[in-house]
Amino acid sequence: MTLRPAALIVDLGAVGFCSSGGLSVLVDVVTGAHAQGIPCAVIAGGRAVVRPIKLLLLDRVLPIHADRANAEERLSLVARLR
Repeated sequence: MTLRPAALIVDLGAVGFCSSGGLSVLVDVVTGAHAQGIPCAVIAGGRAVVRPIKLLLLDRVLPIHADRANAEERLSLVARLR
């Protein structure tokens, strides 16, 4: 039996710095989850994380949310659309 999460939330709320390597891992995780049909949300409100994501236009592929409530609301909506 394979265990599979219903959804994935990556919480970067406490992250004070995110290198290009960290962003690469984040993109890999999100695209990997998407490829397996697992809805995903990223919580990031701090400038140290959000700014490089926007500068690199990664916000086009990363589902960024300011807080957990917004992330859960999006994932709930995705679940209802399935």
